[in-house]
Parts: sequence; C-alpha cells; structure tokens
Amino acid sequence: MSKKNLMKNSGIPLFVDYKEDLSAKPKATADSWYIICNFESEGKQIGFEWHQMFMGSGTVQVNNTEFLLMEGTEKIWIDNAKTGPTSSFHGASDKELNVYSEFGNLHGNCQKMTLKLAVENGNVDVVLRPRKNNILYNGTTGLLDLLGTNSYQFSFPNMDIEGTVTIKGKEYKVDHATAWFDRQWGFGSAEGLLAKSSDKTLKPAWLWLGMTLNEDASGAISLWDTYSGGKRNAFATILNRNGTQVNVNADITYDHIWTSSRTSNQYPASIHISIPTENLDITLTALLDEPEFAHNGSMTQGCQSLCNVQGTYKGLPINRHVILEMIGDLCGE
Repeated sequence: MSKKNLMKNSGIPLFVDYKEDLSAKPKATADSWYIICNFESEGKQIGFEWHQMFMGSGTVQVNNTEFLLMEGTEKIWIDNAKTGPTSSFHGASDKELNVYSEFGNLHGNCQKMTLKLAVENGNVDVVLRPRKNNILYNGTTGLLDLLGTNSYQFSFPNMDIEGTVTIKGKEYKVDHATAWFDRQWGFGSAEGLLAKSSDKTLKPAWLWLGMTLNEDASGAISLWDTYSGGKRNAFATILNRNGTQVNVNADITYDHIWTSSRTSNQYPASIHISIPTENLDITLTALLDEPEFAHNGSMTQGCQSLCNVQGTYKGLPINRHVILEMIGDLCGE
C-alpha cells in the first residue's frame, strides 16, 4: 500500500490554526482580538468587553482599543475607547499572544490566557481557559467574505473564566460564567469597507452575536448581519454540541429604534432572530440606555449592549443574558 494511504487524515481543510494564529499578523490590514463576558453576581447582571484592533498596513497603522464595563441592574455603563498610532505602549507581539495598551494586556496561549485591565472607574483581572475541542470556525473553515474583504476568524466560545471585575469601587467575583474569545484578521483594502452601491455610498454597518446555545455550554452561535456595497447578508455559523459546524441563513428584525445623542446613529433596543432550519427563535432586549462608544476619527463606533435573551432552541427554553455588538449606523440610512 502507498505511504500516502497510511498518512493521518487531517479532516476538513481550515484557513486558520487556533494554536499558531493567536499572535499578531504584521501584514494584515485589520488585526483584532476580542473578549466578552457577562455573569450574575449579588443579584446584578455584570458584563465587560475588551477589544483591540489594528487597522492599516506597513508602518501606517492605527490602534483602536475599547474597554467597556456594564451593570444592567442599575444601568451602569462605563466606556473607555482610545485611538492612536501603534507604539511601545499600544501593540501586539507577532511571536506570541501578547496584546497591550494603556488599559492593560492579554497574554497567554491556547490553553490559558490572562487578561488584566484597569481604568479610573473599574478593572478586570481574570484567567481564561479554552475548553478542549470547543472551537468555532466562522464560515466553518475560518474564512468569510466580510464587508467585501477576506476575513479570517475563529473563536473559543465557551471559555472557563475566574477572577474579579470591579465597577466604581465595587468588586464582583466572576463565578459560574463563561467568556467568548474572538480572533479575527484580514488582508483587504479601505475600498472594501467603503464599497459603493449603484446610487449612493452605503456606510458599512453590522450586528454580531456570539452566544452559548446549550445550558452545558457545549455549543455556540456566531451570527452576522452585515450591510455593505448595497447588500445585506444575515447568516450564522453554529457549533453543535457534538462538534459539527454548519452555516445557515438567519432572519433578523429590529424594533424600538433609538437615536444616539452622541453620534446620531440609530440602533435597536429589541431584536428578533429566527433560524428555522436550526429550530432557533429568540428575542434580545437591551438592558442599558445608549450603551454606545466612539473612536474619534475611526469608523469603529457602535454599541456593546448587555441584553436579555428569551426564546427557544431545538424545543428547549432560553432565558439568559448576552453582550451584543452593533457597529455603525445599523438602523439608519
């Protein structure tokens, strides 16, 4: 028998490697690391989001970083967003997972990560551990056509997390919670992000939801609703509890639209998502008033909204909380 026939089967070809692709991509025009976590502590709904992204190419790169703290019970919203050139204080290693800014840093590997962040009104000090064989490859192979550019993306959707989150001097222990880690990069051009429709320039905007699906945190959904180049694409990649993944179309409707006093962007306070092929039907309701952040001089402005989720998945009830991303003028012209 040929030696070829005796080779180990590596299975489905992937465009990403979750072990090797945690470090920075020096030639990427967009390079991003993202973590969200929400949990209940002392009867309160607590959440945080951290995102660091580099945009540009070569020596001309802009660093966008946001660190957001939220408490849904008393409607506390603390946003910290910084934009500036890469430097010794704002950067990422291309040798290992080490991403840093004036807010703090993320360091580690595919087995254990440490996230330490601090601002005037709060901080996060947590350790995150990905679960074995619990990886979501967006597009099922780690490659998407997103806003007219090739986007490489994978997620650790159900990371075990322990540590503390402090909001306005009050420390909350992270307990019985999971976190979502998202790694994304692309090799495109600014033209792809500013694609034109036939009659006018359509400002790009998107909604993204990363959410655990099963009560035992064995499955997950990564859902997009993107607007660019005169097109709308609403779809999701679902990770099943048995490890299989599937791409599906999604039906998404927006309600209770509000207009930001900060940017005049329009966002929904209620969102209905239906995926009939997966027997998924949920409604998200925002817990915070105007949870918007903005980077000066950057298109990256939008909401990271702490929401209640109610509905059903495969006949079982869903009643939990998530953090939902909305970027750009999602419900505007």
